[in-house]
Amino acid sequence: MENKKAFRGIARNVNWRKEKEYFDVLTFRIERRDNEGNIIDYVPVTMEGYIKGNLADGDEVEVVGKIDSDGLLNAETIYNIRTKAYIRTKKIDLDLLKTGSDLLIIFFIFGSLFMIFLVFAGITGERGTGPFTRFAMFFFTLAIISFVVIFIVLVLKIKKITKKK
Repeated sequence: MENKKAFRGIARNVNWRKEKEYFDVLTFRIERRDNEGNIIDYVPVTMEGYIKGNLADGDEVEVVGKIDSDGLLNAETIYNIRTKAYIRTKKIDLDLLKTGSDLLIIFFIFGSLFMIFLVFAGITGERGTGPFTRFAMFFFTLAIISFVVIFIVLVLKIKKITKKK
């Protein structure tokens, strides 16, 4: 457990909120007590991502995570002792989201190039005549080759990102 800490106590001030439709934020404090029942301290906790599980104010919990420079415990797992269930998060992979948006941009560019080809082909009239036909065919072929190469690179990038997990 490299730089990870575990804390056990009572969850207080439990707050669930949703940011966007796929991103949850869970915040609370762990109330830690000594053997006589006196409050020792409070540990602030946060968990972000797509959170699966249930936690209510007053539940006894065991939390494992890393403490940042501000003293906030960034929870990786929370074990709810009352329900005997884990609360876990799936982090949203920003690299994968960026790759997906890159792919949409590529499709948009390819579609635009295809429309340009159609315009050039429409200007020239019949197939094989006019000054723009060969240029349009070259442009269209170049667009297809570029699209295929970029698509292959993005697929390999996605495979590399998902292999890291």
